[in-house]
Amino acid sequence: MADEPSTYNVSEEKPQTEPAAPAGDRAPSAPAITPAPAAGFPEVAPEFVLPGRGSPAVVFWLGAILLVGACTAAGINYPARQFVPVAGRVVFTTYDVLLHTVTGVVAVGIAAWLQEQRFGRVDLAVARVFMAYSAFALIANVNVPIPYVGTLVGFALAALAYWALILVLFDKDKLVGTMIAGVHFVIWASVALGTQLGVWVQASAQAVGAK
Repeated sequence: MADEPSTYNVSEEKPQTEPAAPAGDRAPSAPAITPAPAAGFPEVAPEFVLPGRGSPAVVFWLGAILLVGACTAAGINYPARQFVPVAGRVVFTTYDVLLHTVTGVVAVGIAAWLQEQRFGRVDLAVARVFMAYSAFALIANVNVPIPYVGTLVGFALAALAYWALILVLFDKDKLVGTMIAGVHFVIWASVALGTQLGVWVQASAQAVGAK
């Protein structure tokens, strides 16, 4: 009789896994590495002129009011009482404020460069310097009733008001505020000296021609 086929119990083979290592034997995880900035893309410097202390429009209109006061004081306190000289003094005061608003913005840019910062908001810088220098012009054109030193005292008070407004409007510490005011003073003095030198040269030429 035919032999019955024999049956074999074939057990399923299961993949063998290595036992988990104890907690103390595990390799420490690598620390996270922060990628360095790519070459040619340095970190962005902070801005020097930041928002705050009033919008450009508000600061500008306050400066315009101070400019009107400066022109009024310049006209009232001008020694000549004729219309043309007084009007000329008013026009010169307006021109002086506008000119040194520009030189003041240049001074802010130099201060930002010295601080290794980006300039920031140009409109804010223009409005702030305009207001500060308009206050300077207003006080400088007011006659201080002190014999011999009245003009010097008035100039000192005007410079102090300008410096204080620079500190408040730009929200800087005294060192940086003094830096802005100092650089602006150097530019202002250079322009004034050049103007006076031109007047002196012209007067000397006229004196020589009259002889």
